[in-house]
Amino acid sequence: MGWALGQKRTLLGAGRRSAKCQERHYIPQQPAPLFDHLVGDVSVGALAAPTPCAQVCGPGPARFTSCSLGGRPALHQMSLTAWERNVMKISLLALLGLFVVVDASALLRAEESEKRTWRLTVEQNEPRLEYGTDNPEDTPIAFSCKARGGFVDVWINETGKGVKANRSMVAELTAGRTTSKVRGKTLTNEEAGSPSFQGALPAKDPLLAVLSKERTLVLVVGPSRDQVPLQEIGDKADRFSRLCQKR
Repeated sequence: MGWALGQKRTLLGAGRRSAKCQERHYIPQQPAPLFDHLVGDVSVGALAAPTPCAQVCGPGPARFTSCSLGGRPALHQMSLTAWERNVMKISLLALLGLFVVVDASALLRAEESEKRTWRLTVEQNEPRLEYGTDNPEDTPIAFSCKARGGFVDVWINETGKGVKANRSMVAELTAGRTTSKVRGKTLTNEEAGSPSFQGALPAKDPLLAVLSKERTLVLVVGPSRDQVPLQEIGDKADRFSRLCQKR
């Protein structure tokens, strides 16, 4: 029985003291900041298991002599971990800021593409002046021509009830006191649910010269009537007319 008790005391002490009379302790874990709870603990020390440290036995206050984490001195490792944690925080904040900028830019472009405006473009020597958005179905009216061709094609995307497709008609475009009659025909537009109109007028028609001076352009095709604003057209109509006129 005495031998057993002695052996038991030896086993109990072996868990706490080494052959050199050193006591094993663990470094207390520091509470993780709120930021680490949100993004996860990215420190090396947090990923590794607690590493025991040796404590000298004997008289006098206890002190740590060989405490290490991951094979490096503890103080050095903890300093590096804090630096890595700060770098990760800064990188994440920078990434989040980039996402915000990208989202804001995309939203701005989307709003601009959805806003109806007057646009003047020239592609393959064919000037085009239109009012609407990037969606062709959301373009109430468009003017186009071949450069120096002398004539302007007029396209009205939707007419209205009472207008039948595939009929020859004369549309009236009015800006202020100036009215131009545009000869053309109606075309089937299944997506719009009502016929479209296509016609032509001379590039030197007085209507094009007054668009920049008036506030609205009224479109009349048979019983159908619509209007578009002219406040933002600027000098686009004058430039378009010059591109279409013969020299």
